Amino acid sequence: MIATISRRFRSARRSFAAANTGVAAIECVMILPLFVVLYLGMFEGSKIYEGASKANTAAETIGDLVSRTRSISSSEINSIFEISEAIMYPLNASKLAVTISAIEIDDEGKGKVAWSKKDSGAGFAKGSSYPLSDELKQNPSKFLIIVDTRYTYESPLINTVIASSLEIDRQFASVPRLSENIPCGDC
Repeated sequence: MIATISRRFRSARRSFAAANTGVAAIECVMILPLFVVLYLGMFEGSKIYEGASKANTAAETIGDLVSRTRSISSSEINSIFEISEAIMYPLNASKLAVTISAIEIDDEGKGKVAWSKKDSGAGFAKGSSYPLSDELKQNPSKFLIIVDTRYTYESPLINTVIASSLEIDRQFASVPRLSENIPCGDC
């Protein structure tokens, strides 16, 4: 009896090993989910990279425009904020927060806010301290324009897999090009 069961088992095992019909379907079922995850991951990764790149471009462009002026007004800064919408296209520009700050650097290398404006809400308080990196403290200019951007990337895939959103922060510092400082009378 045991010999018969053993022979049947070996015979079934040999016929199973020799059969190759349906192997492609089984391989497809095993490999397809991996390829779908890789494809969606590459798509999301490229969108995150695009958002980071556009947030960086917005910071650089806005900082460059402000640093090319001798003085600036609140209405001119509001016009500059509108540029970020064109830069962020086709991404959602309302997910980008921009803060432009003029920072005075004292002889000890400490930063103090001369003026600050945010695209939505209040910027940094005038006269408040602004932390500077060692690299910026060594700058020979005693006045900097610093643009901080924060892009909040949201997608259904990231919301379900990783987190509710992904925040991308960028900062750009520039030196005034036409004057020693850039005053803003109504900021």
